[in-house]
Amino acid sequence: EWNNFLERKGCKTDDVVRDDYPDDLRLWASYRGQTLTRT
Repeated sequence: EWNNFLERKGCKTDDVVRDDYPDDLRLWASYRGQTLTRT
């Protein structure tokens, strides 16, 4: 899923996501955490 997220944002590395899309990263992590707790 992480690789799909990077691809959707057009980023090659984690650092770019952290710097350019901090809010989207937080939302993704929150959504992912909720998904994992339900399974």
